[in-house]
Amino acid sequence: MLSLLTVFGPISMDLYLPVLPALTADLGASTSAAQLTVTACLLGLALGQVVSGPLSDRFGRRRPLLLGVAAYMVASAWCAVSPSIETLVAARLVQGVTGTVGIVIAQVADRDLYSGARLLRYYGRLTVLGGLAAIVSPVIGGQLPLDELIEVYSLNRMP
Repeated sequence: MLSLLTVFGPISMDLYLPVLPALTADLGASTSAAQLTVTACLLGLALGQVVSGPLSDRFGRRRPLLLGVAAYMVASAWCAVSPSIETLVAARLVQGVTGTVGIVIAQVADRDLYSGARLLRYYGRLTVLGGLAAIVSPVIGGQLPLDELIEVYSLNRMP
């Protein structure tokens, strides 16, 4: 289960990439503004690591993990219903920050469980899983009917 938490970052970044062209048309944004959503998520992933580690040391692993996963789900839903590119950039930043909770706690918790060669094997599995998620996510994202979903969402937003 902890290993699966490490894919929040790659999924947040790579599953989303195939929809960028449709996103610019739907939100009436420029290509550079749409790319800013990717940058915001990366910045959130970087900032979240600085916060998640100390919080998990201070309050234990379970409570920050549960709150972080719940916040990640809320941030992802916020991304889905963002009415403007500015809102989406803010939502992607929050999604990045909350997405790091799973990544950081999975790596910290393994130090609580393993040491020596077992720890190295576990880190190897995490690395392979993260790399696999980064490869598979855009393929899955490209297969999702996102254009149709965006069209339905746009029609539902019209006055």
